[in-house]
Amino acid sequence: MAAYIAWFHGLAHLPAGTVGLIGLLNPLTGTLLGIAIAGEVLTPLQIVVCVAILAGVAAGIPRRRHDAAERVAASERT
Repeated sequence: MAAYIAWFHGLAHLPAGTVGLIGLLNPLTGTLLGIAIAGEVLTPLQIVVCVAILAGVAAGIPRRRHDAAERVAASERT
């Protein structure tokens, strides 16, 4: 019960886009736990899908913070 409270409390403090990306990782987490704990074996198609999920999450990560840091650094140099 405490884990659910902590999970949803944490999600409430994140931007909607971040929560959406985290939601995409839930099936992947379940799959990896199945491999680690239950000894399940992945098929080649499942491996491709796991890579696609990770690529989608990586593509969805906002780049704004990095761009803002570059702008601040550039303004400090001038």
